[in-house]
Amino acid sequence: MRTGSSTELVSVLTNDAALAIADSAGVKKGSDGRPLASPETLLIMNMTKKDGGDASAPFRGLTQDGFAVHPEIKITSGHVFRVGVTEMIVGKSAQRLYRGLDVGSQVKLRGATWTVVGTFESGGSGRESRTHRRQANPEFRLSTRQW
Repeated sequence: MRTGSSTELVSVLTNDAALAIADSAGVKKGSDGRPLASPETLLIMNMTKKDGGDASAPFRGLTQDGFAVHPEIKITSGHVFRVGVTEMIVGKSAQRLYRGLDVGSQVKLRGATWTVVGTFESGGSGRESRTHRRQANPEFRLSTRQW
């Protein structure tokens, strides 16, 4: 997180800062020798709970490398989102909690229509209550796998 930020939601890292972090000592490398780092954005989206109440839900953007950084994410139905397409995957808990997140459903967010193309599990972690999409924003949070 950026200095002075109390949560990742109000934090920003530039591309240069994220690249410097990824190149830091202690960040595990993948089999291709590249750092296991995933620049990620975080938005909060308004959702309707299945019981009819309103709620806010996290909507995270991650790169394909995000699956190496977060190996606990396993697709259980459908497929992973494709590059350059407004597709998203949803955690099984999010699908259970909120309306309109079945595979094939469409979600409107900030002027774009996103298609739910897959469901994932992550070993029962809180990540399962989230939705994920292909990272496109140049300002991001960086997750790294450290060893």
